[in-house]
Amino acid sequence: MSGIKNWTVISERITGKAGGTADYASYLVSLKHKNHKNTTIIPMLNSTIDNFLKRTIYNTVTFDSQNEKGGRKVESYSQSFNFVLPPPNKPTEEQWKKICIDMVKQAHSTLEIKDEPSEFLKYLFVNVHDQKNPHLNMIIPRIYKAERLRNLDQKKIIIDLKKEFNRSVLKHCEIDFREHKPQKQRLGKRRRGWQMDQDKALTSTAHVAQTVAEAQEAIAKAELATVKALLDKAEAERATTIVEAEIKNLNKFQQLIVGFTDSLMNWLNSVRNNEYLNSLANKSMLMDRANSIIENPLCSDETYININNAVATGVETLRSDGLAVDKLELSKNIRGGLKNNLSPFS
Repeated sequence: MSGIKNWTVISERITGKAGGTADYASYLVSLKHKNHKNTTIIPMLNSTIDNFLKRTIYNTVTFDSQNEKGGRKVESYSQSFNFVLPPPNKPTEEQWKKICIDMVKQAHSTLEIKDEPSEFLKYLFVNVHDQKNPHLNMIIPRIYKAERLRNLDQKKIIIDLKKEFNRSVLKHCEIDFREHKPQKQRLGKRRRGWQMDQDKALTSTAHVAQTVAEAQEAIAKAELATVKALLDKAEAERATTIVEAEIKNLNKFQQLIVGFTDSLMNWLNSVRNNEYLNSLANKSMLMDRANSIIENPLCSDETYININNAVATGVETLRSDGLAVDKLELSKNIRGGLKNNLSPFS
């Protein structure tokens, strides 16, 4: 049997805007996820999920709000890249680190980033899943600082990264893809590993996934409206100190929104899995985070409606699947008097 043509490199858009990127990044670091029982998750190059999400969400919503030329808003906040080695290949942590540096440098070169690679790295998220099919995960934001990275979707970056991955593995691990004999393949159509994991874990929760996607879409719209309002106010007042304080508050508000999305997903899943104690804890966390958003001075009428509708949609979805859940009553501390005009599911 002859060797394979290349080591596997898979690239896909991360859908779902801010929430989708947060979900995928959270999955990559989740030690508690049942599909990671036989996986060692290895951090790479001081990359952290908090810094990645903070920079990605802020840069994207700011880019959209300052786009005076019109056109479509940014639909996907990031692009995923997975560099996979089939068994029995097993690089060490130090070898993976060297491979990771090579892949970041190649992406930096292909995307024609003007900053140094070390600066570019600060805006990425990278880690390694050491398992039966060990692989390096890398997420690159679609908006880098104030620039749209259009080359992320082109074939050239995949071609360049495959060549570099082949070279890097050979250099640091002395493993040649041309000498590898593939074992039986069972993956069918090429898909992201995390997607297949989610399919297995959530086979019976299709309605929940749809609910979360709708909530993420609504919340992303609220983020853009909030940023636009802050930028308009800053331009009118011309006060640098005020702008800095508001941006700091905005960052905290964005973290509340991301946390709310996670809590909604956790509560829905725990109810569907009949995890009574977990569902109570997750419900309490969901209510706390939702009310923290509603009571925040940055919460607009639109955001209030979106939060209420997201929670109400989740309740209705569970009920439609035959699960007995009570309506969740959120805070009514809102400016603008819209609380009587809401029409969440009862």
